[in-house]
Amino acid sequence: MKSLKLSIVTAVALGSSAFANEESKGVFLDNLKISGQATLYYQTMTNSVHAPWYGLDGVLSRDRETNENIDDDKGLFHKDQSRANVGLSFKVESDLGNGFGFGARLNILETLGLEHNLVSGTMQNVNGVDDHDDVTVRTSMAGPSGYNMGQSDDEWYFGEAYITKTLGATTIKAGRQELNTPLVYSEKWNVLPNTFDAVVLLNQDLADQGITLVGAYVSKRNHHKHLGQFNSMPSPDGAYAAAAVYNNSDISGQAWFYNVPSVANAYWMDANYGLEVADGQKVAITAQLAGFMLDDDPADGSDTDSMAAALQGSYDIVEGTKVCLAASLTTGEKSSHAISNVGTGIKTKIATHTISADGPVAGATDTKSYKLTLKQDLSSIAENTSLKVDFAQFMHGEDSSSNYADETATAFETVLKSKVSGMDVMLAYIMAQNIHNWTVKKTTETESETSHTVRVVARYNF
Repeated sequence: MKSLKLSIVTAVALGSSAFANEESKGVFLDNLKISGQATLYYQTMTNSVHAPWYGLDGVLSRDRETNENIDDDKGLFHKDQSRANVGLSFKVESDLGNGFGFGARLNILETLGLEHNLVSGTMQNVNGVDDHDDVTVRTSMAGPSGYNMGQSDDEWYFGEAYITKTLGATTIKAGRQELNTPLVYSEKWNVLPNTFDAVVLLNQDLADQGITLVGAYVSKRNHHKHLGQFNSMPSPDGAYAAAAVYNNSDISGQAWFYNVPSVANAYWMDANYGLEVADGQKVAITAQLAGFMLDDDPADGSDTDSMAAALQGSYDIVEGTKVCLAASLTTGEKSSHAISNVGTGIKTKIATHTISADGPVAGATDTKSYKLTLKQDLSSIAENTSLKVDFAQFMHGEDSSSNYADETATAFETVLKSKVSGMDVMLAYIMAQNIHNWTVKKTTETESETSHTVRVVARYNF
């Protein structure tokens, strides 16, 4: 099979699985490549709005005056505190000749009955259609009540389905696909990633100078909650993006401009510089600048523009040990757009983000943040094993779009990754306080309850 060749920068601009998933083994059948991934995802939480227990009455318990839905006696790993899913993904790719290519990914989301014995919720749904599979749980001392799991009747959908065409140094990819741009991108933290209906154009006429030009039109998106439902972007006219991406051995960077007709303009710029100062010792510096400019200002005349600036430095102390320090500053009013993924509103690429403190926290307006990270390679103990520890704080001002304005949010997170029996396994522990849309707080208290989360993910690529 004649395979399509793209530079690393081009693959990043299109998405991590633009033409081939390098993490997947795959098998070629003449002009057909079949690959896939199987995922087991489990998460348990205490004192968090994302734990099933807190949503049983249909109201998020982020701000409660009573202990009604805060039950520390259950603790981690209790059924009522836990969620789980099993995901299967099958991808088919083909070179159709004459510069044409094709790709499609069928995703299947299941629970395998885990919700009846081990957990009380799902991490994701397909269509959000009620299948009337009510699970009886005790929500108060008064007695049990029904809680719908939210799993839909339709458990499968096409996450990708696209055509590619190469004309000289220009490649066009049209259809349902993963994207990886700074403000519109597919997030891979959950069982299955969100995707987009889009047309992406890449030009590498300037590849010798390390420059790739990108243009994109994005019409629809899905969301982690309802993966099978593809809705329009914030504007029914979709969204447009244009970019120049630069990359050489020591310096890389990108500049993006976005237009969401009648809604907003946005921009993102970053630059990265890496230098080896000694054998096994490296220094890397990253600078970021981003912002949103909404078309319609509030009636009170307040400015709805928001901006974020971030700086990160990392140093390889010895081979296999890296320390990173990042700081960021955001500006804007409560009514301004957070510096977060337009496709979901969940994540952000600002350098200070963590698993729990993401778009609505690190990207919240009027916020000062810092993050300290330690990365340790543990391959000498167990092959393909690494540990990452993050400690971050987010100081929200009175104009912050976070629910915890005028308060400091704190996140402490550890992530252990390894390869076990051919599977990529991740084990994460997260402790959080005053994290927007993550921790619960009684209206009579100043600080939120401290939430604890354990997340276990096993993925097998084939």
